[in-house]
Parts: sequence; C-alpha cells; structure tokens
Amino acid sequence: MKPKVRRNGVQWPEWQSKPLKTNSEDDRTALHWTPEGKRKRGRHKNTWRRTVEGELKTLNLTWALENDKLPQLAKALQMVRQTRRFVLQWIPAHCGISGNERADGLAKEGAVEDQPENSVSFSEQKTIIKALMRPRTNRDDYHTMSREQHVNLIRLRTGHNRLNAHMNRKFKLAPSPTCACGQEDQTAEHILQRCPLLDEERKEVWPSPTPLQTKLYGSRQELEKTTTFITSAGLIV
Repeated sequence: MKPKVRRNGVQWPEWQSKPLKTNSEDDRTALHWTPEGKRKRGRHKNTWRRTVEGELKTLNLTWALENDKLPQLAKALQMVRQTRRFVLQWIPAHCGISGNERADGLAKEGAVEDQPENSVSFSEQKTIIKALMRPRTNRDDYHTMSREQHVNLIRLRTGHNRLNAHMNRKFKLAPSPTCACGQEDQTAEHILQRCPLLDEERKEVWPSPTPLQTKLYGSRQELEKTTTFITSAGLIV
C-alpha cells in the first residue's frame, strides 16, 4: 500500500493528496466554471420540494403528499422536464373537454361488451357483500343538483372563484379587487347581497331580503335560486 502524505494535520493516501491532472482546456474551464447568479452562503429559502408542495396544494393534489409519494413524483417530473415542458393544471372531468368526453364514451361502450369471467377471491366476495349490505345514506339537496350548479355553489361558498377580490389577491390577474360598482371588493357576499348593479336581478329572484346563509346553504329551492341569479346576472364565478 502506498504511504500516506500528511497535510493540514491529517494523513491522506498519496493518490488523494495529488492534484487532479487534466490535459483538456475544456476540462480546466469546467473545473473553475461558476454559473450566473451564484447563490449566497446558507440554505435556499425555496427548494424544489417546497415548490412542488406549494403547486400541489394550490391544485388540491394533496394526495401526492401522502405516504411520502412526493419524492417519487418530483423525480418523475425532473426526468420529464429534461425533454418536455409541462405545467400542473387542474382539469374538470367531462365538462365539454373533447378528450374527456371521448374517453367517457369509450368506457361506456366497453362496459356493455361481454366481460371476461375472472374468478373472485374470498376476500373480494366479502368486500362486495359488505358494500351491498351497507345502508345507503340519503343524498342532500346539494348532491342532487347538476354539476354546473355544483361548481357555482362550491366556488361561492369557498371564495375560490373568478371574482375580482380572489383573482387580484391570489393570482394578480385582476387589476383591482374592487367591484365594477366601485363601492367595495367584489366577493360572493357582495354580489349576492349588496351590489347595486345587480339590484334588478336580485329582486327578481329574491323579492324579500334573504340571508346569505340561506342562499348558499339552504334547501334545494334556495340553492337553485342562487344559481339562477348567477346565470341571469351574466356572472362567471
């Protein structure tokens, strides 16, 4: 074994103590290359993991954070970005999107065809029997409405909508959070209760004063009034 060389108070093997030899000008350049925008000493305030976590939470894809799936997802995205440019975007299912509608149609066609007979295990049989024996819960008024009505109501309830207040504060896509009436921020409460530009449409749907809670969480009849008001007012929420 080659003798060790003492350097800086530490004994190093001879092969580790020698400087790296290079004969190529490119190699020497690469050894001293410093990328633009070299960060200062210390930890990054924003890392790849934090960026992906933030995007997933914004898109309500928190399932990727469960069971430590994020590292696998991040690794897959890093591989894809080497040859492709991609964005993370929430797409509503079967809402006029041609690809989704086509996929849904093909799935229905396949369901009516003869299915292969596969043996069912004892565990699967128990699962099926339990599901059939489980008492079904009655669907509330909200879940008996159409998908379009669902979307409008849930956006009005949560405040995650296309009104100026949310689009300006969250995404900076609206020049101002103020409503076109100029009196206050354009929120769900404002358009449903106080906006003077919508007084006529509001009185047609609710002749008498109605609380906001009733408009958003009331009976099916009240919920349908709310969606009718949104449509008649020409609002996109």
